[in-house]
Amino acid sequence: MRNILSAAAGFLVCVAWAGGLYAQDPQEYESGAFYVRLKPSSAPVLAKGEAYVRADAVSFLQAAMPAYGLHSRFASMRTGNNERLGRTFRIEFDSLDRTEELLDWLESRPEVEMVEPVPAYYIQAGVLPGGKTDSAGDGASGTDPFYGTVNGVDLSWHLDLINAQEAWGKATAQSNVTVAIVDNAVWGDHPDLGIAAGNQYNVMSATAGNSAPPVSVDQDQECESLNSCNVYNWSHGTHCAGAVGAVRGNGVGIASIGSGVSLMGVSCPSTDASGLSVRNGFAGVTWAAEHGADVISLSWGGYSVAETEREVIQSCIDQGIVIVAAAGNDNRADVPFYPADLPGVISVASVNSDLGISSFSNSGDWVDVAAPGGFVVVNGNETSNCILSTTFCRSQSYRMSGITVVNGEFYDGMYGTSMATPVVAGLCGLLLSVDSTLDSYSMREVLMSSAQALDASSGKHIRPGSGAIDASAAVDLLQGGFLAPRNFTAVRDGIAVSLSWQAPALDAPADVYQLFRDDVLIAETQDSSFVDTVMDEGLCNYSVRALYGGREDTTNRAAVDVYVPDLYEVAVSVSPEGCGTVSGSGYYPAGEEILLTATAVPGCEFVRWVEDRNVLGRDTSLSYLVEYDAEIEAIFSGTPETHVESDGFAGQVAAYPNPFRNTIHLESAVALQVVEVYSMSGQRLRELALDGAFSVEVDLSALPAGLYVLKVETGAGTETLRVSKY
Repeated sequence: MRNILSAAAGFLVCVAWAGGLYAQDPQEYESGAFYVRLKPSSAPVLAKGEAYVRADAVSFLQAAMPAYGLHSRFASMRTGNNERLGRTFRIEFDSLDRTEELLDWLESRPEVEMVEPVPAYYIQAGVLPGGKTDSAGDGASGTDPFYGTVNGVDLSWHLDLINAQEAWGKATAQSNVTVAIVDNAVWGDHPDLGIAAGNQYNVMSATAGNSAPPVSVDQDQECESLNSCNVYNWSHGTHCAGAVGAVRGNGVGIASIGSGVSLMGVSCPSTDASGLSVRNGFAGVTWAAEHGADVISLSWGGYSVAETEREVIQSCIDQGIVIVAAAGNDNRADVPFYPADLPGVISVASVNSDLGISSFSNSGDWVDVAAPGGFVVVNGNETSNCILSTTFCRSQSYRMSGITVVNGEFYDGMYGTSMATPVVAGLCGLLLSVDSTLDSYSMREVLMSSAQALDASSGKHIRPGSGAIDASAAVDLLQGGFLAPRNFTAVRDGIAVSLSWQAPALDAPADVYQLFRDDVLIAETQDSSFVDTVMDEGLCNYSVRALYGGREDTTNRAAVDVYVPDLYEVAVSVSPEGCGTVSGSGYYPAGEEILLTATAVPGCEFVRWVEDRNVLGRDTSLSYLVEYDAEIEAIFSGTPETHVESDGFAGQVAAYPNPFRNTIHLESAVALQVVEVYSMSGQRLRELALDGAFSVEVDLSALPAGLYVLKVETGAGTETLRVSKY
């Protein structure tokens, strides 16, 4: 938290783009910036469409302006209906020598709910490996002069690899689908892009109409080395935009998989003249979300992420926006890269022309899909023929590596997961033109379910069951597959994840639903709900599909992500046993403040809360800060007037067999209404409506072996039973 005086790397270039320095590098945060969340009583209310608030609207910050060099306006992180983001602001300041002091002061202010430093996301530039050679081909094709093979160089191998031509024969991208490229800069006036002025924005100047590189960048510069070629660096966002939606068939330049979508360029430049950094990229994400983006392409990242940024991405996902992000270029396996590894984000690795994961690309089970972002491979070698796309500069990389076909033109080659990401984003735009109901989760399932197998010879892998995108197969899946279940949701409560969904809108009733966690089948059920138990920290990818007559080949899945933090168990015992009950115990992340409440039965009275012989309080309600696994006693006095039976009859209700294996039978002399299943620590795991039956089988096969408490509501009251599952 305190190493905040310098900035960190993480972004992606036929130089590699979207990689980053490792998390342990000292340059970890942006200098001169914090995210600050104000308490509701202290937060100014912004009018609709306002992106900034002036300092005079926050009096305590205005008073601090001279001391810390605070800028006179603060950027709002608001997007969607997220209430917390509505009172979260990015503040910037000039007194860098007082950074630690300002952080301490903000943390001490009663108006402030949370303050955190801003992770920095930078481009990491490299040069082409030596010894690369050009690939061979046989003549140009198409109406775009740089589409196909030209002068022996295959300029569209990446489109052939994903079967783009076949996909275009089945579906056409529509202009009512908007794909945003949030990057260092996007030259919207490139003749192969033609981005409308209303779809361009510069975060630094807070002005719409122009997302191009700064006017100080010499567009006609001819570099001798890519190591110091600023105009090439500033072309990064423009290159990504071309990979998404360069116009196909216009007689100019190149083609792209998403040709036909409306492009949005959002520039997030730093004051660094090199063009290597993306500053305040998440403000760019919020602007894109608030101005109609259906897909947001992020070719940058790093190995840490702020809580504010997590919320920004989740708010976009909740709005149905598809988020695509680069997996990183550090050749690291199983090390999450952000924002790519946030819930709902489609993370993208890079492959070469042989469908092998590129030498530079990050990989691992956390990566969702792969796409062409590397090189043509000849005789096992990666060549200098990488991804050709639109640029702000005239050809630099291709020219230096001996590929002369685009010399003097505003097109050039780049490689990286930065380049793979917009190829996926462009395909998402095409698929949304086929099915506008796809969200980020269901889009990911379509891409994975239709993916091509990877060449495993590199030893690298991504998520099981996934591979490299196949545009034609993805369109086929949408146009010919059974519909996915609707409104798939997941709610985490401690270790319990409650999943629910609705039947597909148009298909006949399903024979059975299959549920998957991280692409592993965990249950089959005819119900429309299920409770899973997850003990380990991490991101869980859930999906569900409906099966009809046993068919699995063309059945689409609905999906949702749930992040399970590192949880600690707060267990509470009652002494003497039977004198009362306690609510609020269970599994919680560190730092969460919970409320424990004790309720005495007739004949008993609550006395005190005790932990490790220390008295925590004597009120029936106890506010408790979770820091570790805890065992707390709720001490009562007296003797209960009534006794609740366990292991069988409890008043009007019987439960058998007990112990049970998968299902337990409930019988009652009065109508059964509802049964709730609790862990012995008091965490509610499941609730089922029994609809007035007198006898019912309850399926608890999803629960692990152990002791549980059933609270059964009947027409005569509530009965409590203790049962055992083996």
